[in-house]
Amino acid sequence: MFGRGGEIGPDLTSYNRSMVKLMLTAVINPSAEIREGYETLTVATLDGRVVSGFRLEENDDVLVLRNAEGQTLTIARDDLEEQAPGKLSLMPSGLLDKLTDAQIRDLFAFLTSTTPPLLP
Repeated sequence: MFGRGGEIGPDLTSYNRSMVKLMLTAVINPSAEIREGYETLTVATLDGRVVSGFRLEENDDVLVLRNAEGQTLTIARDDLEEQAPGKLSLMPSGLLDKLTDAQIRDLFAFLTSTTPPLLP
């Protein structure tokens, strides 16, 4: 958001963040609705690996995924044994569990802000 953060999830800057109830649901239950383009794919390879991520690129030669750790995984089409759409978001559940009430308020103040925060 505001040009900061990683490359795992969608850029939230242009997302309608004024709907706090929807945002709260997305944080508490991230798999309830997965934004288009960020659906997970679980892939099994001929050598026995099983990997998951969202599809970055796909062509006749390779399938490129980005996993929850932000790693880019390139898998040759010839190495694919099976692929299936995932039902879970890459965003983990329980993100608010270890936060204090004040930290949760701060998080949602940031998520609903319309201007970038002043950073040192």
